[in-house]
Amino acid sequence: MQEIAELLHTVQESLDLGNNSQNSNSPRNKNKNNKNNESIWMLALNRIGRLVGAGRIVTCKDGIDLTSMATTLEFAHLLRDNHKVQDIQDVCDTLRSRGVRRDNIQKNRHTRNYNTILRENMAVPYRPPRNTN
Repeated sequence: MQEIAELLHTVQESLDLGNNSQNSNSPRNKNKNNKNNESIWMLALNRIGRLVGAGRIVTCKDGIDLTSMATTLEFAHLLRDNHKVQDIQDVCDTLRSRGVRRDNIQKNRHTRNYNTILRENMAVPYRPPRNTN
């Protein structure tokens, strides 16, 4: 329960910070801050859902890129939580560049690149590795 309360507090702080940054005058900083805040509250809410046994759905317009990113991120979190794997980003990058997700994209689009969504428009944890775009 303590972890859930802390995560909810983090989500609230992130949303408050996002609301404050919308009043910022600089569009460049606003976009960067929004992506960082989006990452924080998305990850916190995913963790809360995992702790309470809730279901989660992540989709994108074609059901390939963002879905693949969410799946590999979930696998990385499960490896961290259950097997003490430390560097989630390295695990995500490995799964995304060499795992079965790339094979699925190859079968669906006849290319091995994640390119449906612009990298800059994705939240940081959901971005594909740089060498795959």
